[in-house]
Amino acid sequence: MFYIELLGHGDVFFSIWLNDMPTQMLVDLKSVAASSKETVKAFSSTENFEIYLTASAVLAIRKLDFSLRLNENQSNSTFPRQSKRRLPYTTRSPSLTDDFIFFSNVLPVDIERMSFDMATDFDRATYKNVPSGSNFTRYTQHNTLKAVDYDNRTCWRPLGTVRKGHFFAVDVFRIQKQVTLGITIGHSLKLQKTLDMRVSFDGVFWISHQSLQINSINSIQLASMSLFRLSINSKEFLPELQSFRYIAFNATVDFNEAFQVCDIQLLNMSN
Repeated sequence: MFYIELLGHGDVFFSIWLNDMPTQMLVDLKSVAASSKETVKAFSSTENFEIYLTASAVLAIRKLDFSLRLNENQSNSTFPRQSKRRLPYTTRSPSLTDDFIFFSNVLPVDIERMSFDMATDFDRATYKNVPSGSNFTRYTQHNTLKAVDYDNRTCWRPLGTVRKGHFFAVDVFRIQKQVTLGITIGHSLKLQKTLDMRVSFDGVFWISHQSLQINSINSIQLASMSLFRLSINSKEFLPELQSFRYIAFNATVDFNEAFQVCDIQLLNMSN
């Protein structure tokens, strides 16, 4: 019972320990049929999930306590307050085959103007505080998972229009070459043409070059939806840019339209 009571505390301490945003946005990964005889359940749906969550919460509290005491006993040492993450404030989604991760810095909430006081808003930092209402319902219908579910009829479509600096990107886990990427978008080609395509080896330093071009664009009509299928083949880039780990599409200007990504597939990869 003692450990169960620590679950909420673990969530709060994790946020402080990692200098992360003071809220956790949960999307339960739905079960995926790996074959006709086997169903792969999301980790959050496994029977031992609560046990793992409890153990993680206790471990987080222990690590935080150790770090704070260590800093307290050392002169001229403070607990770090600055985040040094490569991709700060991002929402991520694994693909169903785990061969890449789709991510974006467009959040379902405005984290920059969100007030937070752990003393008075304790529950806001816990996993128990799952949001509700029309905005959350819309988020579950258009969250980042919809960009990697192999279904053109479902799309990631964040609230709000595109602002300069917004991006969506793909991480293929390690530096690779001869990557062929297929992306189906629901936003306009006019918006797509304003985006700056960039590649990176480490997610810190990014390279933008005129050779990074979309190879072909095909129109798709689904019921009332007009989509575009983009094909990107890294073999068409300059030789020194054909290998990368990350590829991103960055907004260079404000645009009165929202991102809408309906499907992403890695069509070809080689080490």
